[in-house]
Amino acid sequence: MIYLGSTYTDAQARATKEYLKKLSSISIRLKEEEKEKYEKAAKESGMSLRAFIMKSMDEKIDRDML
Repeated sequence: MIYLGSTYTDAQARATKEYLKKLSSISIRLKEEEKEKYEKAAKESGMSLRAFIMKSMDEKIDRDML
């Protein structure tokens, strides 16, 4: 991880706050073994868990709904 500075400026805080206003959040609860399964699959695919989940959902929509 690259750190650009040791302080978080007021401008950075404002920019982050504005950026986060544009996003929504989804929360799911999983059994630990399910989470581990998804994390392993994501890692083996070279993706973050978020990217893996998003891609899986997009593929499901494309396959079944369009």
